[in-house]
Amino acid sequence: MSIYILNIILIFLFGIFFFILAPVKYNKTIFLIITFLQLLLIMGMRFEIGIDYNNYRSTFYLVDNTSFVQLKDLSENSIEIGYLLLNKIVSIFTTDVELMFLVTSFLILFLVYRAVYIHSSIVWLSIYLFSVEAYIASFNITRQYIAVALLFYSYKYIKDKKFIKFLIIVLCASLFHTSVLFFIPIYFILRINFTGIKMLLSIFFGFLLSFFIEPIISLSQKYFYEDYTQMSFGMTFGNVQTVIIALFYFTITIIFKSALLKQNKNNIILINWSFVNLGLSIFSINTWLITRLMPYSSIFFILLIPELAVSIKNKLHKVLIVSIFIILTFIQYYNTIVDPLNKLIPYRSILFL
Repeated sequence: MSIYILNIILIFLFGIFFFILAPVKYNKTIFLIITFLQLLLIMGMRFEIGIDYNNYRSTFYLVDNTSFVQLKDLSENSIEIGYLLLNKIVSIFTTDVELMFLVTSFLILFLVYRAVYIHSSIVWLSIYLFSVEAYIASFNITRQYIAVALLFYSYKYIKDKKFIKFLIIVLCASLFHTSVLFFIPIYFILRINFTGIKMLLSIFFGFLLSFFIEPIISLSQKYFYEDYTQMSFGMTFGNVQTVIIALFYFTITIIFKSALLKQNKNNIILINWSFVNLGLSIFSINTWLITRLMPYSSIFFILLIPELAVSIKNKLHKVLIVSIFIILTFIQYYNTIVDPLNKLIPYRSILFL
């Protein structure tokens, strides 16, 4: 477990050094490069870490012995063609399956880091939040997190109101995980400034709808993810804890909504992502497949929380809010690491075999 704790400590130390103790020119770029390499080393060089590790390794060997033409047949077994093509391209240059993990890790990190560089108001806080949530989760559902990272990267096109470019990114993401297609219509509500009453009504009717949506989900599985069951990783029902956490994030966001919009009118997009995340958490109580959609909305907190921090002018309130988020997310991070279902410990690397 020490490697995971050390990772967070180093992120904080680099953040303190480059942004407080010795701020230098291009400190944001230097910080991002150093932490990028740090996270890539841990994630990309892992060995037999994560419950899906052996499944991804088997896929690589299977694709390595399959022609490009035959990949279409493999894609019918709940593995999207984009991920198969990526495996095939890597297999042309190497038969070392461990390098495939390095490639997928680089792809996820590059997309997230690029978006953070462009959009984050506090880059060290964004990288910390990413490291304790989406990053550690991607050790398992790597294929989906490529799609999550692509959707996250599309934030620039949501802000710029460029739907066609947004759509292209989402369609590319669907080549790695079809579930991302659910968020195409979400694009059209992200700029709506919902009133509190409308939000409450939406949540209420959404909860009622969740009791009847299970048959729809079951029907959709005849065409997508028919091999997924409630026993698959990440396919458990949501729970009260999930809703409470999502509600906490959303409540804080609504309390400071005016300040967020005063800081930047585009923050309405991030506010609505927190609303979507809350809605999905409530849906997941009665519909187990919805839990696999939540990573798409929750990743936007790594931009929202820094925006929240800079929008709060009272220094005491700012420190208090940021501290609460850091403590809360670190507790979740620790629980994720020690949970034996995630197979994250003991950490092993291909560098020390």
